[in-house]
Amino acid sequence: HEFPPYENGLEVWVNAVCYGGLVELKKLGFNVRLDLGKLKKSIVKYMWNGKFFIKNIRLRESSSVASDVDACSYALADYGVFGDDDEMIKKNVALIEKELWHERIGGLCRYKEYIGRNNGGWGPWPHFTLMVCRHYIRLGDRKNADKYLKWILKIADNGLLPEHIALKKDFEKWVKEYRGAGILREDREIMIKNIRKSAGFKRGLAYSVLPLAWPHAEFIRTWALYKTTFL
Repeated sequence: HEFPPYENGLEVWVNAVCYGGLVELKKLGFNVRLDLGKLKKSIVKYMWNGKFFIKNIRLRESSSVASDVDACSYALADYGVFGDDDEMIKKNVALIEKELWHERIGGLCRYKEYIGRNNGGWGPWPHFTLMVCRHYIRLGDRKNADKYLKWILKIADNGLLPEHIALKKDFEKWVKEYRGAGILREDREIMIKNIRKSAGFKRGLAYSVLPLAWPHAEFIRTWALYKTTFL
């Protein structure tokens, strides 16, 4: 999870991916011994809080639960655990949009702003934004799908997509905090130099890890689905 407080827990993305992978294995004729129906019920029992799917839970500690909304929880629909028309998924996406839409930059942040987790400065992630875009495509909601795709095209840097984007002031705040704490690794110093030299930085935006393969893959998946659905 790249965030120590979440390590060793039962995490929503992992459960979604494993469920989706096991379904595909069954289609290929593999003998899947795990009861997928039971797995699905357990996800609802332990991770659905009545409003959204929580990020992470450590059952052995009982009190250790990451209860804030997290964009990665949409994986439960993306990997087919639940349909996009499921009321839990709709509520989940609605809260992701409400809590994680970046008011200044646009796009969806992966999580709320946490001390010690905002590598490069807190801000929106193109790949999670594209995943939620697919939610609306699958529901046939072209208006909302267009909203997300237009944002992606707007923030792309010569056709390239970053891991995430932060305001310049938030980026510099992160640099100051990490450097002051003595935890800024050598490879991060290289990243900082590259961000400060970028065209986006002159416009007040810090593009971290540009380009990154993952958002480009999500864009291809999203655009392919958009074309077959609406065009």
